Amino acid sequence: MRQTISQLAQGPYAYIQDTGLVLLALGMLMAALGLYLNMKQGTYLRWGIFSLGTTALAIASLAIFNSHIGQPGTTVHRAFAAGIGLLFTASAMLLGHAAQQRHWSWARPSMVLGALFLLACPGVFLVPQACQGIYERGVALLLLVWCWLLGHALIKQKQ
Repeated sequence: MRQTISQLAQGPYAYIQDTGLVLLALGMLMAALGLYLNMKQGTYLRWGIFSLGTTALAIASLAIFNSHIGQPGTTVHRAFAAGIGLLFTASAMLLGHAAQQRHWSWARPSMVLGALFLLACPGVFLVPQACQGIYERGVALLLLVWCWLLGHALIKQKQ
């Protein structure tokens, strides 16, 4: 629990973590496609889909970067992590606003989780090294819960 997600994506068993991160990214891309196909277009929706797809590509790129080139904590790694944080927050807020315009019950949870994610991200740099792994997992859990809620909402919309 001391190791961060990126530290787990290195070493002899890195392929396990990398596979999980790439599958997460593919799931997020599929969610963006589901939103594109199932919701009427609008400005917030278009930008939300774009930022969700870009978030997914950044997650996959960071996973590949960590396993082949970089080290956690480097400038490039931190830039990727900051970009993921900002892009995901933008996705949650923009898509939440688009859902709110359509009176979709997923709107408020999306915006709340996006705000919590944004507030929690800087804490990774403030907690002691021994607690960074567990703290980072808590922050990542916000993203996973958001993805689950989005999937649930998309399935519910189709029924």
